[in-house]
Amino acid sequence: MNAILFRGATLLALLLFCLPAIAQRTRFESQGEAFIAAEDKAMIETALVRHVFGAPQSGKGQIVFFRSQKSTSAAFEVRENGAELATLPSGSYFIVAAQPGTYSFTVDAEAGEVLTVEVKPGRTHFVKASNRRAEGERPYLSRADAMTFLGAIGGRRLSIL
Repeated sequence: MNAILFRGATLLALLLFCLPAIAQRTRFESQGEAFIAAEDKAMIETALVRHVFGAPQSGKGQIVFFRSQKSTSAAFEVRENGAELATLPSGSYFIVAAQPGTYSFTVDAEAGEVLTVEVKPGRTHFVKASNRRAEGERPYLSRADAMTFLGAIGGRRLSIL
């Protein structure tokens, strides 16, 4: 009977000794691919800002408006509160430096769709101009990220790292 108790206690001690290692492995695996993908996106955005767009001016933010190279309709006029900022043909982008605050942008005055962007100092915001096929190719603006920008401009990834 003592031998069975001794073996059981030994097994329990070994399991308790291995438990921290098992917990660490589980935590690492739970971060896994999603954690790596998020880290890669942050690195790509940082590299884009540093090497392609340039950092925002001190105390300001910047907004990158872009349009896919695959888009076939006429150029869009991007407006802020009714005033034209720029014309955006397919496969192009432009950058607006802005003071921190809230801005409203449109590309189709008739549709009345407005995209509001909260500009923060030192941040780069991405806005994609697209067409809604279901509504007769009507243009609209949507929030985007650095990965979407890379996919839309040129259709391939740039070597920027």
